[in-house]
Amino acid sequence: MHAQPTPETSPRARRGAAARWLAASPRRAELGWADLAAWPAWADFPPAALQQLAYATGARVHAEALRRCIDGRVLKHVRDRLGEGAMRSLMDMPDEQPSAPLPLLLGEIDTALLDALLPAVGRDWLLASVASPVLREALREQLWPATGPQVRVINGAAAAAVVAEAMSLHIDEIPS
Repeated sequence: MHAQPTPETSPRARRGAAARWLAASPRRAELGWADLAAWPAWADFPPAALQQLAYATGARVHAEALRRCIDGRVLKHVRDRLGEGAMRSLMDMPDEQPSAPLPLLLGEIDTALLDALLPAVGRDWLLASVASPVLREALREQLWPATGPQVRVINGAAAAAVVAEAMSLHIDEIPS
């Protein structure tokens, strides 16, 4: 796909890259410069890296439930997916996060279901972190067309914080 943008990338260059990426989007006529300026860094990740970030974001959203989990197979599986360092960071986060969703029922979940649930939750939170509704929908249509429109309402500021934390959990482990 595209290379990851760096913090040194100028806003104009980022808007240009976003415009080129969205050229195939049916919503391109609805997007303005402000939408393109809000282009999230993760949108340029290669598919495998974006899937890893979605998984990490879903894990971060459910961090409190994962920290309370006593099922070793679930914890080992999540650690294998996230990496040792990211799992340690996740487990060391403080409890009682204000953005914590309903807890996972980990006693009744297997690893295949967890592999479907965490990335799906992560995708919802990644998209919710995008302030522009038009850009959010264009990203969903381009990146995850089979998912359909987002149904859950997620606070954008909370989503942005969770996505930033998820990126810091494993940004060094994202393949380029």
